[in-house]
Amino acid sequence: IAKYMFSSNGGSTWTTKTTSATTSSHTFTGLSGGTTYSIRVKVVDSGGKESTVVSKSITTDVATLAATCAGQTMSTCFKNNYTLDDSLYYHSDSLAYGAGDYSYRYAGANPNNYVCFGSTATTCPSNNLYRIIGIFGNQVKLIKNTSIGDYYWASYVTAVWSESSLNTNILNGTYLSGLGTTWSNKIATTSWIVGSLNIEDATCLLPQEVYNMESRITTTYNAKVGLMYLNDYLFSAYPDAWSSADMRDFNCSDGRLAYNDSTITANNWLHYAGRYEWTIRPDSSWSNAVCLFYPDGRVDSGKTYAVDDEMYISRPTFYLNSTVTLLSGTGTQSNPYQIS
Repeated sequence: IAKYMFSSNGGSTWTTKTTSATTSSHTFTGLSGGTTYSIRVKVVDSGGKESTVVSKSITTDVATLAATCAGQTMSTCFKNNYTLDDSLYYHSDSLAYGAGDYSYRYAGANPNNYVCFGSTATTCPSNNLYRIIGIFGNQVKLIKNTSIGDYYWASYVTAVWSESSLNTNILNGTYLSGLGTTWSNKIATTSWIVGSLNIEDATCLLPQEVYNMESRITTTYNAKVGLMYLNDYLFSAYPDAWSSADMRDFNCSDGRLAYNDSTITANNWLHYAGRYEWTIRPDSSWSNAVCLFYPDGRVDSGKTYAVDDEMYISRPTFYLNSTVTLLSGTGTQSNPYQIS
């Protein structure tokens, strides 16, 4: 044998390796995901005689983020290859009704944005499933897939996040310590925007307008774990809803941010059906009020008295350190992204 010959297009063109090469194997490059190729292999001896051609039809795997850039940092991978996921939207200033902050956010009913956090098990335990809200700068923002329980937001009348018992005792207390050092070290200390917003002033606004209001808040709090912003939730609906009149409450005069259209909530992966959920945002309409996500999808206010008011669900939200890398997975609930 003088040379080995390989083709990925049924023999229309060939790649040749001589016997002086260190290996007779060949790796085809430049292939597309989810595509069928007609592979051909043959050898030629020193006299120019060719062997019988061996043929095989091969279909490549559908391109995924993990398969494309395993070993890269998560933020680099997702930002450079976001077009591989049709549920991940780049919020440049040219995206209609988007945030315009050059973030990358998941939107729609059930995107493949699951991450296994806190476990390296081959089959990720359900309690370790998290989901990617988006990529902001060089950090990936995660939220726990399920609630860690029902808690009071605070144990006093005034709603101030830096003094919130949910913040100090639970999220950055028992929850964070329960992750263990290895995993808690993967979470970045973040300057959370924690100032209040007048929910009545925000009545009937679209997600972009709410984002602009939240971005102007100057009060911050440094910690590893927080809760969702209002715009996190609103932009998680399918994009048609970002400009839809259905985003606005059927009765704007009742002082509520609109989001109670059943079609929209059914196509918002962050909506937690049937439960009230805390946000990180105090409502300046009242000193003891906090913005809530309602079971029907609305954003409204809730009082925070620890003794005589309700406890609501809490889903820890945090940003991964920029050095966290993507190892494997497809982002589905059964095969979530594994990280290192």
